[in-house]
Amino acid sequence: MAFYSSKFTVKSTGVFKRADAQIYLGVNTSVFVRNTGNYPALVRLAISPDKKAWMNDGEVFEVPAKKLIVLVPNYSSKYITVEYRSKISCRSTNLTIWVQRQTD
Repeated sequence: MAFYSSKFTVKSTGVFKRADAQIYLGVNTSVFVRNTGNYPALVRLAISPDKKAWMNDGEVFEVPAKKLIVLVPNYSSKYITVEYRSKISCRSTNLTIWVQRQTD
């Protein structure tokens, strides 16, 4: 069994932002989010058929400082990304995000 993996790091602020990386969604996709900062962050998945029309895929999850969570999409689509923001608007924090999917 082979896996595709993509990793990127972002800095979150008080407004939801969409990660620049839009990953092709495959079978058994998992998104890991590690908060490497000192303040909590909020994250949610977004999905798209064409990288233009985006919709939220599920609820918003909190990522406490220094913790790792995993997100799994609720719907099938061609593309997936992560939207993120700091829980405390005046405190930024850093996130490392991995998107992994089964390729065969």
